[in-house]
Amino acid sequence: MGQNCYHFSNRDFNWKSSASLCRGMGGHLVEFNTIEESQDVIAGLMSDAKLKGKNFWTGGLNPGLLWIWASSARPVHQDTKQPVIGDGRGEDCGSRQRYICELTVDDESANRIERTARLLIDKKN
Repeated sequence: MGQNCYHFSNRDFNWKSSASLCRGMGGHLVEFNTIEESQDVIAGLMSDAKLKGKNFWTGGLNPGLLWIWASSARPVHQDTKQPVIGDGRGEDCGSRQRYICELTVDDESANRIERTARLLIDKKN
């Protein structure tokens, strides 16, 4: 989608495991740099019957007073109008849900994400 490559998990994990799995693919939990990017990803989720209505981890983290993106440490803009459940600490991050990884589009990242996705599918079956 646009300038980025995304992986939408089909299994549930806590936030820390989700972040680790994304790093293993050569990326990070999704960080929305623009409203357009968040709208593109949401439109993609809404158009896929298997993903629509599911909750997903993003790279948002609240270490104290302000929500930041965990990978870049930039502030999460409040104008994205996306619901944020919990306060970003403790047991909220321990709940299990799907995740969205973001990778820059290059051959190595694309190959890594395809291999990891196949491994996860094979383990499930």
